[in-house]
Amino acid sequence: MEKTAQDTPLEPGLAQELQGIGERLHEHIKAIVECLPSQARSAKMLTARFKIEGVVARRLVRAIAGPPGLVTLTRLPSPDHVRAFTNLAEFDGVHKEACESTRTALDELAATASVVGGGRARLTKRIRATLRARGEDEE
Repeated sequence: MEKTAQDTPLEPGLAQELQGIGERLHEHIKAIVECLPSQARSAKMLTARFKIEGVVARRLVRAIAGPPGLVTLTRLPSPDHVRAFTNLAEFDGVHKEACESTRTALDELAATASVVGGGRARLTKRIRATLRARGEDEE
């Protein structure tokens, strides 16, 4: 079977840059969620508290439950959904600094993703190809 551009692992420098962005997003989003009372940290409770879609909340929780880095980037909901979550959390008085840092990391992700081209779906496929090439499990 012929490889497509989407099946090609990321260049090492680009993978390293995205690894750092994924680590920062993991750290900051986790800090936001951990500011909440422990009973309010589930996807169901995030949905209720911030009035976000259940799938968005589940992807946020799954992303911070996994390892930080490239895997985080494959598990997160869209950057627009993450940004909306941070805006709602900040409005609710939850960890302003982590909300701002998350948005900064999202801006870095957008700039780096533009180098790859083809949008988020293509970037995710290239990240997954990189993880497979490294023998790392996304799950």
